[in-house]
Amino acid sequence: MSLLFSSLFRNGNRFRAVKPPFLFHKAAHSLIAHDIGHIPLDKSECLFFLDNLVNTPTFLNVQRYTAFFFQKNLRNQIQRAFPSSPSFHLEDIIFRWQDGGAFLKVRHAETLEDTEQIFTTLRTAFKERPITSLLHPFSTPTPHIVHGRPWLQDLYAFPARTIVLNFEGPNLSQEKLYSIFRNYGKLRSVEVVTEERAILKFSSLRAATAALNCMHGTRMKDTKFHMRYQHTNRFLSLKDWLVSHPRFAIPLIAALITVVTASLFDPIRRFFVETNIVHGQTLRNIRLFSLVKKTRDIVFSSFQDHDSVDRTPIWTTREKDCEKLQEWLDEALHSFIVVQGPRGSGKRDLVDRAVGDRKHVLLFDCDRLFSGTSQEMFVSSLASQTGYFPLFSFLNSLSSMIDMAAQGLIGQKTGIVSSSEGQVRQILSTTQAVLRKLALGEQENTQHSNVLDESEYLEVHADRLPIVVLDNFQLRKLSNPMQRMIAEWAGNLVKEGIVHVLMLTPDIGGTKTLEQYVGGWENRTLLLGDADPSLARRYVLDSIPEEMQTEKLEKELKKQLPKIGGRLRDLDYVARRLKVNNSSVSDAIGGIISQNTSDILQSFLRSNSLSFGNDKKPIYTSEQAWILISLLSQREHVPYHKLMLDPLFKGCDDAVRALEEDELITITTVNARPDKIFAGKPVYVTAFQQLINDSILRASMSQARCNAIIGLCTSAIRNDEEELQLLKGLGNLESGMKERARYLLARIKKNQSVIEENERLGERFTAELSSNE
Repeated sequence: MSLLFSSLFRNGNRFRAVKPPFLFHKAAHSLIAHDIGHIPLDKSECLFFLDNLVNTPTFLNVQRYTAFFFQKNLRNQIQRAFPSSPSFHLEDIIFRWQDGGAFLKVRHAETLEDTEQIFTTLRTAFKERPITSLLHPFSTPTPHIVHGRPWLQDLYAFPARTIVLNFEGPNLSQEKLYSIFRNYGKLRSVEVVTEERAILKFSSLRAATAALNCMHGTRMKDTKFHMRYQHTNRFLSLKDWLVSHPRFAIPLIAALITVVTASLFDPIRRFFVETNIVHGQTLRNIRLFSLVKKTRDIVFSSFQDHDSVDRTPIWTTREKDCEKLQEWLDEALHSFIVVQGPRGSGKRDLVDRAVGDRKHVLLFDCDRLFSGTSQEMFVSSLASQTGYFPLFSFLNSLSSMIDMAAQGLIGQKTGIVSSSEGQVRQILSTTQAVLRKLALGEQENTQHSNVLDESEYLEVHADRLPIVVLDNFQLRKLSNPMQRMIAEWAGNLVKEGIVHVLMLTPDIGGTKTLEQYVGGWENRTLLLGDADPSLARRYVLDSIPEEMQTEKLEKELKKQLPKIGGRLRDLDYVARRLKVNNSSVSDAIGGIISQNTSDILQSFLRSNSLSFGNDKKPIYTSEQAWILISLLSQREHVPYHKLMLDPLFKGCDDAVRALEEDELITITTVNARPDKIFAGKPVYVTAFQQLINDSILRASMSQARCNAIIGLCTSAIRNDEEELQLLKGLGNLESGMKERARYLLARIKKNQSVIEENERLGERFTAELSSNE
């Protein structure tokens, strides 16, 4: 059989005369090549290799099977691209899928002996009419002259960029080999290993396949080339690559660990979050889980219950508020509800009554959530309150160590450090997925489950939606990135319509800042204030046993309670002191006032306990706090604009805001403009008066205020004197400079008079302190 096909190859006319069947014709050349091993050529035939027709196959050798369906199309394209010439024509096409190309067998006139001329014509023709293939859509096949005698084998050997060149005869130098093989593509290295062997490493697989198919069997003077592909151990190559390229290897390994961790632990975390929301209230009462929570902090935190509050007159007046809140929770979709009121005004009790026994409630205690001094503490507290477990917080430190090691190895950081912000987003994303699942949990069991889509179902069953409670959320601290992230997350929950969000905030006003987080949905606001004196008195009386409710006690309460106002927290404290300690009303209220007075003294009038900003400098001074204490002890409120006229508050708007954040004062607004300043709590008014009545404290703080003003004036005089020196150095003064000099002299004189006045006041306060024993 092989002899028959060989004879057919040698006689081109006979080969064209015999037309085998279609399918047989497609496989004939492959069969001939494998039987014979070489392509027979006579003197009037030459061979060219067309590279990169298809993707060079890997160990799966998919191209060998898929290329069969594209063979006819490629053959037609090659025939159309082949130039028409009277001196030569295309005799045959022999595809070599294993090398990704094809051999073109060209017959030429016997008088034409220069193959280079045919090659030049072919190269131009294939550039003008390029061949395209779906198997390699971005390639441009290029013809090459076959100088040797290619070996057509069907061994299980795939192309590689490294070629082993065996010499049959004298070996060639490295320079000579480079000049021969550089025409097929860029070489990484050329190494003459022994007298009989050399290693050629190409940059591309395309260059390696073209070089082997064109140069195998070539004879250069007395040396014949025998070439084969050399494959490297893939595992060792991978290991070497990982070791030698840490800049890429370390991020890839980290990404792989992240994917594996996410696939293993995400279902576990969702289970714990769901358990915390659904069963947290029940598990809290089970001793075993309570012990686990205390020892391991495996976050079965629940919406904490409080002892039921009797229907006191305060709650009688707030019954409408409670009904309104329940109505919003039952009917309103996309509800972002803000309950505003100062600390101790009963916001949490009201929410407890409105929420009742709803099944799915998730509580965030924002005081505990944002009280940490580091982002790691915030992440840990957030995981604890959502039920997110397990939390691998140590991975942050581990990734930081990897990053430092990589910096030592490659000279720069890899950027794979797991940030706390990323962990927060992961926790919130997992919690959001669980809340969505709970919101849609009963959709399949409803009567119209096949009729209503998700959004319609959520709108119809808004009373079944989970509730997210953000307790003690401070609107004025939305500049905090983590607090802003929580607000954005809550806004996304509302926009998706999967939960009701209840935000409890001690800040009065400022709800406009939340509109950007809920996509235009209107915030529903409920404002709570302090109880009036009669209701406050009735609340305390109803909170103590009946045998203690005497007429004398009621008169004392009527006289003493106005000193502390109508905060429920303070009223509860008074009732507890009366009931447990059998204290008198004056002692109970005096204890509250003394405690608040001591807190103000320690927090605002001691320089070592003042609020600090990001630059580690005090935001406000004890003298500024004392000015507000003095003013608010004499009147109910202070106009904001008048306070800013005080020399110690000029240009210190941040100081006033910081005092509000630390709850010494409360600022009301009109059209987003600061309007009036009140004491932070009603009991503070009495505490302020007590501080003012302390003669030693009043004298020392007044003296400190005088010294602060003297310091400001002295600094201003020093600046003016420096400017006068500068003007003096300019020589002849123009009229404008003279005016400036007179202005500076007048300001120096004015500041000097202020200094003298405050020095006299300071001496008086010093004498007053000296006279006190």
